[in-house]
Amino acid sequence: VALLDTAAGVPLPVAAYRRSKGEAEQRIIALCSERSIEHILVGLPLSDDNRENSQCEKVRNFSRRLGKRINVQMEFIDEYLSSEEALQRLRE
Repeated sequence: VALLDTAAGVPLPVAAYRRSKGEAEQRIIALCSERSIEHILVGLPLSDDNRENSQCEKVRNFSRRLGKRINVQMEFIDEYLSSEEALQRLRE
């Protein structure tokens, strides 16, 4: 999980949460409440040929469950090479 630093235009890491026993859902819900978050970007780990894979299905299922528990706008984005792009922005 990361939060966008609007001034720098880069995501800043918050934490990694375990999906087991609903921990990730609970912590994301709490974070949204604490920070008054209204919009979540959900990264889809598309394949290098731009196709969805089994991991994308897991991400979508998790997002559906989360969306039933909180009132935030969710948008799916291609996260392929996103870490490299973030590093480049930080260097700039």
